[in-house]
Amino acid sequence: MLTLRNRHQPARLTTWIVAMSLAAGAPASAAAAQGGGGPQEGIKVHGRWVVEVRNPDGTLATRTEFNNALASGDQNLSALLARLSVPGRWELLMTAVPGDPSPCQGGTGGKFANWCRIIESAASNSTGGTAESRDLVVAFGTTSVSMTGTITALADGIVGRVATSFSTCPAATAVASCNVAGSAVLFSDASLGFPGKPAPVPVVAGQTIKLTVTFTFS
Repeated sequence: MLTLRNRHQPARLTTWIVAMSLAAGAPASAAAAQGGGGPQEGIKVHGRWVVEVRNPDGTLATRTEFNNALASGDQNLSALLARLSVPGRWELLMTAVPGDPSPCQGGTGGKFANWCRIIESAASNSTGGTAESRDLVVAFGTTSVSMTGTITALADGIVGRVATSFSTCPAATAVASCNVAGSAVLFSDASLGFPGKPAPVPVVAGQTIKLTVTFTFS
């Protein structure tokens, strides 16, 4: 979580930044403070992941929650706010930490080798591979943006790293026509098993992994 503070920022611009951040689905841990406030005032953006693993019969095997970490989301958000680009489609990504097997080990169509990929059904760049799912749902709340999707584990493995990514198109592109999911740059990224994070999550082939990430403004 990161808070940017600027006591000279006009209130109208602050409101526009927050509205645009939400409209763009931006999980960036960046925000502008309201004008006239003290140095401790600001708008905070919180990111939260939930990883649920379910057995083939639908019963819950494990549920793990942890905080999100910003990768290069500030760059994407800056371009959107400057109207240099328009937002495309999201993707959720998942793999193991180095040395562990991934739930999508040996699968095809992932963003990278042995990565699972969950994209929106309207994405125009589906690979149709075994490591890809197309059931990602992006939901907009009054002060939040959430993304939820599932994928079936192809192999016994470990969920050790999750990330988000979304594409952008040139500013002249109509938003409805910007349908590529993800980009070469990760928007947010989190690895398990490190200080402040829970242990990596073991899964068995055939189990369903449900990823949910929620970004909330306060």
